[in-house]
Amino acid sequence: MGIYIGNGQFIDTSFDTKTVATESISGVYEEGIPYYARWDPAGSGNNDEANLPVAAFSISPTSGKAPLNVAFTDKSTGATSWSWNFGDGSTSTEKNPKHTYSEAGNYAIVLTVNNEKGSSSNTLNVIVQGEPVQENILPVADFDANTTSGFAPFLCNS
Repeated sequence: MGIYIGNGQFIDTSFDTKTVATESISGVYEEGIPYYARWDPAGSGNNDEANLPVAAFSISPTSGKAPLNVAFTDKSTGATSWSWNFGDGSTSTEKNPKHTYSEAGNYAIVLTVNNEKGSSSNTLNVIVQGEPVQENILPVADFDANTTSGFAPFLCNS
């Protein structure tokens, strides 16, 4: 654990300043931001676990009425390719796709990311509500008559 201070320099937990090639540090780091990744001071890069991608994403919105337009934002680390399954039979390989759900239902969205070291998947859900079903109201006859019986031809005055 330590802090990346820029120009390939890191301060580790013992607070010694070390200069290393950034290729020997796995993880995400920005100047002045703590990093929590494995550090290989020899720079061998043989730590396969640290080089695996980690799938992560967000959805907006997470629910609504059909048709529902949803944007997916990739937040994965270490990914070089993306495979989205939207849970309704549709797929995408875009990094940040958009998708429209036209039918009501609960959909499990799966993002699988890959790189040369392996793959990782993550699942989130979208809830799509249908339009309320309109009730069919049948007409009901309702009338009054002042004459209710007689001989043909029958004339009725209402």
